[in-house]
Amino acid sequence: MLILERAAKRCISCMDLRLVNKMALHCQHAVAAAERMEDMHRNEAARALANLSFKPQSRNVIVNEGAIEPLVGLLRVGTDNIKELAARALANLALDGDGRRAIANLEAIGLFVGQVVSGSATEEYHSARALANLAVDEEHHEDILRAGAVPHFVAMLKGDADNLKTQAALAFANLTTSAESRSIIANAEAVLPLAALLRDGNGSQRNHALRALANIAVDKCRVGIIKEAGAIPLFAELLRSGSEKQKYHAARALGSMGAMGDSRGEITRSGAIAPLVELLQDGTANQKAEAVFALGALALDGESRAVIIAERVVPGLIALVQDRSAAQALDNLPDVEVIPLNERLKHISART
Repeated sequence: MLILERAAKRCISCMDLRLVNKMALHCQHAVAAAERMEDMHRNEAARALANLSFKPQSRNVIVNEGAIEPLVGLLRVGTDNIKELAARALANLALDGDGRRAIANLEAIGLFVGQVVSGSATEEYHSARALANLAVDEEHHEDILRAGAVPHFVAMLKGDADNLKTQAALAFANLTTSAESRSIIANAEAVLPLAALLRDGNGSQRNHALRALANIAVDKCRVGIIKEAGAIPLFAELLRSGSEKQKYHAARALGSMGAMGDSRGEITRSGAIAPLVELLQDGTANQKAEAVFALGALALDGESRAVIIAERVVPGLIALVQDRSAAQALDNLPDVEVIPLNERLKHISART
């Protein structure tokens, strides 16, 4: 067992694939230990698996060696310390698709929610992280919703623990890709704390909150809540000074809100049109697609049209049509983005 522990620590600090390959045998031993040893040995085996699962190459070995089932078993019957280690290992393993499927198939989602509710602070954190990672796949959304995770994530957003806020925001960013999840999350009053996190959170928290709000804005009935939460000036600021990903999601959010009508004036007064024009001219293909959509939505409003004309957007739009950049930008979007984009275009067409 000491050899296993030393190997786990070496795997944490070394990216040498030869070392990872040598860990296969140790992973087999750790899996067997997690199944049959007494608490002390199970504790060390769980610790080794938690450490090993930090690296992507090790995660493949661990999943292939069948470690997930005994780890889920430890969530049910282990001591508090063992449960913490098992939750950490499973949260790491849920970073990969095969791991997520195996964890969900073993009905671990309810166990994670149970740890969020009544576990130690460490159990709560790693269980929240596991749920956020599982939410990457829409096929798991229904189980996460049914297990009652959403109110607990909202409580995390409103709480004082930064690490829990980050995981709750990530969970909502992932969950809001599906319509049912968006409805439940908005009804759970998550929009206001997400907007607060967008304003006051750290870098990761702002990224997750922005993505969640941009997803929620796709639904017409939620646009008013986002507007009332004061998110529009925050989106505009991120258009001006955010990272490339933040600019993309901010443009996406403003385009969705602009398509619904009532927010167009405030979007224009927030100064969003000028940075949208900059994206139209110099942005990535995906940024251009969202900028085109947003400017097209805003152009339905008289006040916004005047600003758009003053910013000399029309020549840029003509250039896009001539060189097919807009079509290319749409082609570069994944289906998960193109489908809601088409739905939003239908809203605009219906209003013209």
